[in-house]
Parts: sequence; structure tokens; C-alpha cells
Amino acid sequence: MVGRTGRPATVGDSDAGAPVTSSVDNKEGRVARPLPAEVIITHVGADFDGLASMICAQRLYPGAVPLLTGAPDASVRAFLEAYGGQLSVEQARNVDRMPLTRVVLVDVQVPSRLGPFRDVVADPRVEVHVYDHHPPTAEGIRGDVHCVERVGATTTMLVTRLMGRAAGPPPLSALEASLYALGIYEETGNLTFPETTPQDVRAVAWLLEQGANLALVTEYTQAALRDEQHALLQAMLSRLQTRTVRGMRVLVASAESEQYVSEAAVVAHRIMDLERPDALFCVTRMAERVYVVGRSRESGPDVSAVLSRLGGGGHPRAASASLAVHTPSCPQGRTIDAVVDEVWQMVEAEARPPLCARDVMSAPVQAIDLEAGDTVDDARNLFTRYGHSVLPVLGDGRPEGTVSRRDVDKASQHGLGRTPVRQYVTPAVPTAPADTAASDLLRRMGGRVSRLVVVDEAGRAIGLVTRGDVLEAMRLQAHPPETETA
Repeated sequence: MVGRTGRPATVGDSDAGAPVTSSVDNKEGRVARPLPAEVIITHVGADFDGLASMICAQRLYPGAVPLLTGAPDASVRAFLEAYGGQLSVEQARNVDRMPLTRVVLVDVQVPSRLGPFRDVVADPRVEVHVYDHHPPTAEGIRGDVHCVERVGATTTMLVTRLMGRAAGPPPLSALEASLYALGIYEETGNLTFPETTPQDVRAVAWLLEQGANLALVTEYTQAALRDEQHALLQAMLSRLQTRTVRGMRVLVASAESEQYVSEAAVVAHRIMDLERPDALFCVTRMAERVYVVGRSRESGPDVSAVLSRLGGGGHPRAASASLAVHTPSCPQGRTIDAVVDEVWQMVEAEARPPLCARDVMSAPVQAIDLEAGDTVDDARNLFTRYGHSVLPVLGDGRPEGTVSRRDVDKASQHGLGRTPVRQYVTPAVPTAPADTAASDLLRRMGGRVSRLVVVDEAGRAIGLVTRGDVLEAMRLQAHPPETETA
């Protein structure tokens, strides 16, 4: 996170005698009007979270004009072609001549993703407000108002502010509510990504009450692949590399395309669905640039940490980077194979193992000890103390089986409290090595009544894992308690 510094700027200046005006399209033709002093912008290549955040932010900054910097994603362009006439968003023009006093950034805090506004936000004469849900980076700027929250979508942050207005939330049109829902659904993978929070779900629920149309949301979030995307998918599947990195199954797919293929991230999602890896990196060379898209599951590495080494960024589960083919250090141009090798190097250097049994287990093991001659009453006391429905049974420190609370309670009710608990042991006991991934532990416990795994090291029980332990650890990993807001 860096502060803002001055620059030899022309913001607020204009050519002598020239009116500070802008031309915008409307149904009557092109009309001239004053250039805005206050604007709302998102990152270049706006997605639905960026577009929805801009329109929602205008509710909080009614005097600001939402501006697109560069061409948005193909899906966003299609949406704007159909419904743009009902929204107040415009294309940024004459940025250097705008008499700007305030810039509101939504879904972005990195200057390199601001297109023509990159230098503007460094001007101390311009007030900058930031609303974003991406983790801060060293390149990110610090706004005069700076709101960064760990939620699934920036749209959620702004919708929540509308919901919490002291005078009551404003009424929304059905299209506006649908756009906000679309932003949240796209950014959270239809509320399925690990970064999704209860706040995202509450925002969607409120938007549905405002008339959000889920059929419209589905139309733009589950679109069929276009011909060029199909071709890219087939090319990548034919050049798929697989490696195991610190216990994680990682794929790197690559392809070259003579034409620019928009929304390559959609292709990455399809490969994730087909192959189900812990992480995927799609490397595509298009003309003079190489684009890298990273996707990861909760069992995989932080792809934003990997791609930050290539100048990119994003979320732990979704990130991207854009690289120039020709650089001063490589004037002859990097081949796609060279970039793939570089991605593998970054994965090896940055990828951290996922949560494993050692990270989530309880130790020492709460268990029934056969060597100590534990009775039914002893077992019942342990169940009361620890609250488990099943406890492991150890013999000389080794897993021998399990005992259920139901069997122990039933024996006690029949006056058998002094009998050895050995008589009620079920021989089967699920065990796992200490380095077993947490996601694998969930799969092992998925069909078991016990919902319990004994962590086994060299034949000895060193810990105990319950389904609740794993789920809570995953929740905390996806949503650390620290947040940065201002």
C-alpha cells in the first residue's frame, strides 16, 4: 500500500479559450456538456462486479459520473448493448482535460489497472475514495476514504451501505437490482466460492425483495462458450500439464491464438469443472501479450500470491496477470513455453500446502484407553467432558476402534456402568496421516456416522479431527478475522 504523490499534471487545466466540455451519445444525437469534476471508475476490462459497483456507488455519490476506462468484458458489453440506455454509465474521454476534484474507485485499488486515470489518482489535488474487496498489495494506493472489506464482491459492500441508510434504503428499479445481483453472483461463483460471506447472501436476499430478476442473472453468468472460446478450450486441453506440488494437484494449460479471445477466464472455469484440480493456470499468448488466469479451490494455493510475482493480482482463489511478449530483458520475445516454465517456477516458489490434519487436529487425543481398563462409566464421563458423539479407542497408544455415546448411554441405563467398555468397541476406526489435506479429511468423513478421524503417525494416535474442526478451519482460512476498513 503506497501513498499518493504529486505529478506535473494538467488535471483541471484546459486549452486557453477552449470550453471544458464532453460529447456523449443519446437518442437525439451528440450533445456537448461540461466535463465532470467527480467520476466513478473501475478497472480496465470491467466485469459485472465493477459495472454494478459503479452504478451502485452513484447512489452514494449522486453528483459523480460513472465512466468506463477501455472496453469492458464481452458479457458486460452485451449487457450494455441491451440495457445501457437505462443506465448512466459513459465511456471515458478527454481525461486529461477533466477538472477533477474527486475520483471514486470501485473494485480496484491498483493504479496499473486504471487506464488513463493512473496518473490522476496520484495527483494530491484530486480526492480519491476507494471501495474494494481485493486484499491490499504493495502497489495499491491509499485513498482519502479507504474501504476494503473481506466480502465476496465489491457490489456487496455498496449494496450493504444502501441497506443501512438511516433514512431507509432507496427504492431500486428491477434492472438496477438485477445488475447488482449479477455483480455479486458473478464475483462469488453464484455464491459458491469460499470467499462468499453471509453479507453477500443478505445483500442478494434484499435485492430479490427489490425485484432482482434471476433469469437475467443466469442469462449473463451461464452463457454458452462462443466459437473462439471453444477453440481456445480445445487447444488448452491438448497442452495440459499436471504436477503434484506439496500435495496439491496443479494444472497449467497453454495455447496461442492469432485473434484476441475475450473472457479467457470463462475457459479456465470450464477446465476447472472438467478436471477438478486443486489449482489451474491458463497461459494464452494473443498477439504481443501473454495472459495468465489462475483459479484455485479451497484445497489449493493462493493463486494471487503466485501471479503477483508476474505483476498480476486478484483473490486467493481467482487471479490474473498480463505480460508483454517483448521486454528489455528479452527483446527477441518470450515464447509461450518460456512463460509456462516461469509459471511453474512461481508455483514451486510461492505455493503453500493446504490445511492438513496436523493443522486442524485436537491433541492430545481424547480417547478410551483399553490398557487402563476403562469402564462404561469412565467412557460416559469422557463423552460428557468433551461433547463428542464418538470417541476413539486406543490400545497401547494405537487406534483399535471407536465407541459411540449412544451405546455407552444405553449400557449405563441398563445398569452396566461398571462393565469394561471393551465390550462396546466397534473395531473399524478411520485414520489418516498428519499431512492429509483437510479437503481429503472431509471426503473421508463424508459418509461416516462418526464424523471423526484419528491422526496416525507411525502407528500411534497423535490427534483427533472432527468434521466441525475441518469446516471451522476452512472458514477461518477463507475469511480471516482481520479486516481493513476506514
